[in-house]
Amino acid sequence: MNRYVALVLDLDGTLLNENKEISSENLEALKNLRQKGIPVGIFTGRDFEMARGYLDLISTEGPHALQNGALVITGKGEIIDRTTVFHDLAHTAIRMAKGRGCDIILREASLKLPDWFREDRLRVNPYLPFLKAYSHRIEYIENLHVATEERELLQIDVTGPHELLTSILKELSIEYPGGFSHSLLKTNDDTAFMDYFWNSIEDKALLEKVKRDCEKWGLLSLFGPGISKGKALDSFLEYHGIYPSEVIFIGDHLADIPLMRRVGMPIAVANAMDIVKEESKYITSSNSEDGVAKAISVFFANL
Repeated sequence: MNRYVALVLDLDGTLLNENKEISSENLEALKNLRQKGIPVGIFTGRDFEMARGYLDLISTEGPHALQNGALVITGKGEIIDRTTVFHDLAHTAIRMAKGRGCDIILREASLKLPDWFREDRLRVNPYLPFLKAYSHRIEYIENLHVATEERELLQIDVTGPHELLTSILKELSIEYPGGFSHSLLKTNDDTAFMDYFWNSIEDKALLEKVKRDCEKWGLLSLFGPGISKGKALDSFLEYHGIYPSEVIFIGDHLADIPLMRRVGMPIAVANAMDIVKEESKYITSSNSEDGVAKAISVFFANL
């Protein structure tokens, strides 16, 4: 009998190649698992709007964890769990971000557009190409504090110099201990994701400035309390009536570590961060070399 009965996957840097596509080999491997009744879940930092095309393509039951677990849905779009950001914390984060000159976006669950809210027009920084690509999702409003009271916010993104973001996080942690979850990235550590959007910049001078700024820039994402891919696994396990030891997870980035520590077989792709590889029990080929398909061929070979 096969020891592992389910597969959970990260998207960017894992299932998706450098062109943000699912290779034919990976797609065929997932199709075979689906036909054999093996549950497959996508656990990603992407929200529903950014992930839905891939979810439709692989057509699996899930459940899937989006926005690092803030939203958990089935393959049919049924919401299993949703965790919002506390209003008081959101107000404080807005004031802190504005006071330090940082960029801020409030984000809903993306089940209906527009779902990103901001006051200021787009600024020149490393995240400009990304925001331009999703500009149809942005609603410009006069007061973010009003939106905080009227909307169910799943995520608050603050971008700016990493040093300033660190100070914001430190102050929030003191004022709201245990009241929120977060991820804090240096833009330099996220270039595999950002390169796709940077390549759309035709103005070479602008591209040079954007890439130069990324050396000091960062992204602070704030979520409701207890949010992580590791915690979201509970919904997946309960839905299918299985145990963590029976699950394989394949990932590449910092946000994947809590989940790697819970499953029976944590796998890193060859392009994963070193700290992620250290948490894995097996390393498969890179995301550009069909690493997911190769791992499936190894661990589900007896099905």
